[in-house]
Amino acid sequence: MDTGLNALGYIPLSQPYTGSPWFYGGNEQLSSIPPGMVDWVLIEVRSSPDTIVARRAALLRDNGMIYDTGLYQGILFDSLAPGSYYIVIDHRNHMPVMTAHKHSVPAATVRELSNSGSYPAYGGNTATADLGDGSRGLISGDISKDGILKYSGPSNDRIMILQRIISETGSTSIQTTANGYFGEDLSMNGNLKYSGPGNDPSRIIQNLINISGSNSMTSTLVCPVPSGVLKN
Repeated sequence: MDTGLNALGYIPLSQPYTGSPWFYGGNEQLSSIPPGMVDWVLIEVRSSPDTIVARRAALLRDNGMIYDTGLYQGILFDSLAPGSYYIVIDHRNHMPVMTAHKHSVPAATVRELSNSGSYPAYGGNTATADLGDGSRGLISGDISKDGILKYSGPSNDRIMILQRIISETGSTSIQTTANGYFGEDLSMNGNLKYSGPGNDPSRIIQNLINISGSNSMTSTLVCPVPSGVLKN
């Protein structure tokens, strides 16, 4: 996994999930960004497919492992009652993925969720992206976080990349780029790019082709993970 945001010093010290659609009020933070950190992710524990009972922001490392802010493997939920739960992993510009089945919490062993054979995803293989090495991961491109991966047409994800570049630079040229920590940065290299080699919109259409099997620019992909309601 790419640590470009880390190398450029763009990853924030505090968890970035305070805004829409998460509105997560957790105070997870770091005194410094550790080597190997890719980005922040948000972990949800659900009692049913659409009922959230606990959330916590955590660190995704370049080895694919998720760490707590104490830099140890695994996530600690202080007030979560032992039991069986669905586990959801979400990211700023990816579709969330949820386990197809409930899993016992707490657990003493590592759960290899990238292994779709042992730990299938809710919604099947169209809920994850083939990483090319036999493992699967989150699908990038849902910048709007509306649960629909969309390249063209009204409210598409691609246009949000250009809108961010215009907002940051004031330029309407599709050749202009912007540097920083943006949800629209699908390559996660700190360089927001709308056109040319290695541009960010290309990742949206590539995922649509690879996962849906359609070459149509108007094809869409709907995330199978239902919106969660936080249980008080």
